[in-house]
Amino acid sequence: MKSGQCLFLLSFIFLLNFNIFSQAKTQYSLMLESLPHFFLYKSNHSYKEKSLERDCRSNIEKVVCLVDPVKDEKNLGDNQQLMKRKCLEGSRNYASYFEKVYDNYPVVLQKVFCSLDRIFIEKEFFGTAFAGVIKNEKGEIVGAKMGIRQSVLHENLELTQWASWKEQLSFGGVKNNYTVQKDLPHVETMATQKVNSFLYFVIAHEFGHILDFTNNLNEVVGDDRKDQIDLPMKEGSFGHLSFETTAKPWPAYNFSSREKLCFYLCKEEHIKKEETAQLYEELYFNTPFLSTYSAIQPWDDFADSLAYFLLHRYLQTPYLLKTGQGEEYDIMEKLQSEKFRSKYQFIDEFLERRDIRYP
Repeated sequence: MKSGQCLFLLSFIFLLNFNIFSQAKTQYSLMLESLPHFFLYKSNHSYKEKSLERDCRSNIEKVVCLVDPVKDEKNLGDNQQLMKRKCLEGSRNYASYFEKVYDNYPVVLQKVFCSLDRIFIEKEFFGTAFAGVIKNEKGEIVGAKMGIRQSVLHENLELTQWASWKEQLSFGGVKNNYTVQKDLPHVETMATQKVNSFLYFVIAHEFGHILDFTNNLNEVVGDDRKDQIDLPMKEGSFGHLSFETTAKPWPAYNFSSREKLCFYLCKEEHIKKEETAQLYEELYFNTPFLSTYSAIQPWDDFADSLAYFLLHRYLQTPYLLKTGQGEEYDIMEKLQSEKFRSKYQFIDEFLERRDIRYP
């Protein structure tokens, strides 16, 4: 894969394989639907104190589903192919992983569990997890689903190991197991007794996608250009804070080697060690992105930003990114910095809303 193509493919594969749309030409139809603008009003009601109208926790055991992989990964974008898979024996054994996360989430995220029609435990999957909404024939959102790779549960990964492994993929790290190399970029966090911080982060990221799609937080411009991959971000959307279009950040927020980030899609070409220091220095000091993954496109920017926000607010988890060459960057310090202020406010105000839509 040539340099510069990887980010485009990551964005495209995200839209296709993560089940947002059924065909490439309608990839942006969900974001283009007429949903309310984000800043409808400001509420003084704290999302920490909201109560649930129904028990969403009990839904977990009903929808958790161990499945064989789809025969063709192209069918990941086909809701019918995805949803008709048989739940295998032992499916309910995985409910406890999600129940522990549920118990430590704010109510805003607990409610997403009520919207899930399936939590797939994927025997095989090229990524870590995925999420998307389910639409009826009229194009109306009627439900949601998520999936997670079975092996990350069986190996009881913690955030330090998983985040380091994922970060290293773009730098030549091991892809087929969760081995971490200290001479490559890696993450240091602190485990908590309350909940597995890895699952807390990953599920928050995936729920961020569901909330994003349902509330149109990354709205784009150009109803007449639905056949285009690269669309302008609408002013007032979350994406517009950092991205000029769905594929390009604002010029001031671009950084060295960004086009080489490839993560799960990496093949022969990787970011070289001599390029690492400049990449992270520019990323940390010159941009509002909290992670390399959030810099790919607006949807992962919101999902990752939400996950870091919740990790900090509710678990007080430290998060250091070490380059493997002596430099280290405090991500939670950046989350509270002026550079990230607009995004922090956006997320905080979203979580305060009383009109949040759920599938």
